[in-house]
Amino acid sequence: RATDSLTNWLATGVVVALGLSTHYRFSLFPAGAVLLLLLDSSSRQLWRNPRTLIAFVIAAAGLVPVILFNASHQMGSLAFYLVDRHPWEFRPAGLLHLFEQALLSTPLLYGLLLATGLGLLRSAEPNARLVALIAALHIVLYAALAPFSDPTSTTLHWPLAGYIPLLIYAPAAFRRLTSSFAIGRRATALLFGIGYLGSLTALIGVGSQSLHMQLQPIVGTDVLSAKMAGWAPFAVETRLVVATHFEEPPLIVTDNYYTAAQLAFAKLVEPNSIYTLDTEKAVRDGRALQLSLWGMDTEALIDNKDSPALLITEDSTLNFGQKRALLQQACAVSEGLKFLQQIDLVGGAKRFSFYAIHIAEPAQPIECSIPARGWIDSPAAGERVAENFTVSGWAFAESNKVELIRVLIDGKSAPYSGSRTERADLDIVTGALLDSQFPQLGYRYQIETGDLSPGAHTLQLELVSDSGEVTNSLITEFYFSPIPRPN
Repeated sequence: RATDSLTNWLATGVVVALGLSTHYRFSLFPAGAVLLLLLDSSSRQLWRNPRTLIAFVIAAAGLVPVILFNASHQMGSLAFYLVDRHPWEFRPAGLLHLFEQALLSTPLLYGLLLATGLGLLRSAEPNARLVALIAALHIVLYAALAPFSDPTSTTLHWPLAGYIPLLIYAPAAFRRLTSSFAIGRRATALLFGIGYLGSLTALIGVGSQSLHMQLQPIVGTDVLSAKMAGWAPFAVETRLVVATHFEEPPLIVTDNYYTAAQLAFAKLVEPNSIYTLDTEKAVRDGRALQLSLWGMDTEALIDNKDSPALLITEDSTLNFGQKRALLQQACAVSEGLKFLQQIDLVGGAKRFSFYAIHIAEPAQPIECSIPARGWIDSPAAGERVAENFTVSGWAFAESNKVELIRVLIDGKSAPYSGSRTERADLDIVTGALLDSQFPQLGYRYQIETGDLSPGAHTLQLELVSDSGEVTNSLITEFYFSPIPRPN
């Protein structure tokens, strides 16, 4: 604007066009410029400048690929980001958005950025007001939408693009705010000190995923996130499975797109040999259309008839219903599945199962071997028990059988005596009739408590099916109260 150079106007149009074609959230930058041209009296004259219109036309070209893509795919991308992704129901937790932003950027820096933005709104300089309007759109819009937005995905970074322009003016605002105080230097040190500690804390939190084995004995397995941990040894184990069970590189089929991406990064096989049966996480994260276009979804997999494949499931992220549905989906596009092995990684925080399948279209539905499932009826959750208490319930494996039941107390196998029992009433439970041992699906075991300490303990079943696959029941808690013995 200062020089009214045609080159600058053209460059502005090109930059905005690139931004609009890259991400929907970039639209707040040109929106801030439009607001300035509408609200700022000294900037309205730019509407009469033909170079402004040229810049707008060039910028609008960035919307062409977005419009063409959505028009040719039933508005799939736009519908996901604006409609499908969000529940559009009020969530009180969303009201904490501004507090989360302050905590994330550290309170003093966040306060400085807000003060900087407010000062720029009152500035006589149009460039400063433009930065303020862009920042205000990011801060206010996302704060207003937070109670209605997607709670399952990471959204804390959305306003970040509005903070960055404010950093240009933040030092001057800081000097102005602290000029009348003798503690200006202390405030500066405090600001940077807290910011440094906040950044260091965030880096430690992310980096802790590389130190799972060292930190688990201290904080346990439920505190640290394992999402980014264990992928290197997973790739090594997968290579060993392929080398052991396949004569030639098979197709790789995963239960979620994240695992597929990790195997692609590891260059285990050619990228066009990796597929995923993901129909839940991919839809929830807006990746279904992308996977379809890349030829990585179930439809693309079916085209590889008469091909051997390795199916990998990340069991630690699946409940029984999800695992059952996934294996049935695999059976529907193959001649059945053969369990190969399981691996536990990151101290047991991650478990993967490997199956050999042969891609085909079965002439008729086949029986699909499903891992075992079980339930503890007694003791009930929170129940107090005495020495040598009884554990009872049921366990079965659909189109298979349960070969072994282990009783785990606090994660360790406990000695017991007892046997399987008849449970004909389980005929109403899906899959129970397909266990070869029906109706002997119950169990009743007397636990040898030995030196078990009084107090709260966890109880769980570890089930081994005839194929060798291991599954675990839900964990329940009980209280051990031994009967006092007379002196």
